[in-house]
Amino acid sequence: MDELVSWLRKSAAEHRRVFAYGAASRAVALFARAGVDRSVMEAVADGSPAKAGRRMPGTDVPIVDLTALRDASPDCILLTIPDLLPEVRAQFPEFEGRWCIPPDSRHGVRWVG
Repeated sequence: MDELVSWLRKSAAEHRRVFAYGAASRAVALFARAGVDRSVMEAVADGSPAKAGRRMPGTDVPIVDLTALRDASPDCILLTIPDLLPEVRAQFPEFEGRWCIPPDSRHGVRWVG
């Protein structure tokens, strides 16, 4: 988790706009372990209209709809559910080169396209 925190802090220090994609329970746990807040993550985009306008549990990070993600055109998008990569690449071709995935037991934060 230290790698994610370091990456987020470095991105913020470099004035990169970082969003996440996917406000699922996995993201809630990830954010809690990493201590994610608005200082390092601007928003989380999610395809569920019921989640838009809320905040990620335990944080001050807002959940936004997909239109807001497109309008914001962030520098980096942390994909909280890496299995969705093929789907989001197809849905958001304009974000090619901006997707990254959280660290796992073998790798740090990785840019995946």
